Amino acid sequence: MRTRRDAMHCVSTTTRITNKTAYSMKTKILLTTTILITLFTACGTSKKTTNSATYDEGVVINGVRWATRNVDEPGTFASTPESAGKLYQWGRKMAWNTTDERAGIGWSLSTGKHPLFSKKPPKKPKWKKTNDPSPTGWRIPTIKEINSLFDENKVSNEWVTQNGINGRKFTDISNGNTIFLPAVGTRDIGGKLRRDVNITGNYWSSTPLNVFIYYYGCSKDRCHTTVCYNTFGFSLRCVK
Repeated sequence: MRTRRDAMHCVSTTTRITNKTAYSMKTKILLTTTILITLFTACGTSKKTTNSATYDEGVVINGVRWATRNVDEPGTFASTPESAGKLYQWGRKMAWNTTDERAGIGWSLSTGKHPLFSKKPPKKPKWKKTNDPSPTGWRIPTIKEINSLFDENKVSNEWVTQNGINGRKFTDISNGNTIFLPAVGTRDIGGKLRRDVNITGNYWSSTPLNVFIYYYGCSKDRCHTTVCYNTFGFSLRCVK
């Protein structure tokens, strides 16, 4: 027959077990909460401290994700959407600034007849991945992607002055996303800086046409696509 002491012992034991279980569950909940807070904090910190020179969220315009800034030194973006970045000859990974009158050492003085600066132009010239100055995960747009940006049924564009810099602003009509292409000028075949800063901006495509290369230009009067030799120095705006 169970005595009163036995009954009290059972109750006491049960209480201890219940308290222990509750404590264990509470500990697990606190531990889980701590882990989640740590993860969210880490993610937030990671996003805030991401190197802006190599990271760009980009915006989708007419189905194509465009970077919001020009390419600066190989593998990096310019600091702001209005910043000039650097100028590049097609197919090369060497950058030139938009300030010096002459390009100097390293500029190819080819006549421009051969897209890859070789004695015999290849049948299908290509801007090789190893020579692509785009930051990781990005690339030079094709002429098809550029034409999608110029599709006036889906994208509006206007000549604007943004933070003191002239250029073309493109806006996706359906989602409102925008990019700004600054008119940073160009370098001619000989590497000389043209007097067209704040007047014209020319940007390379990755698409060749025989011995010529497609590029797209923006000025106050229009934006257009055409072809030229690879030895000009143009800006780069990436897609992914």
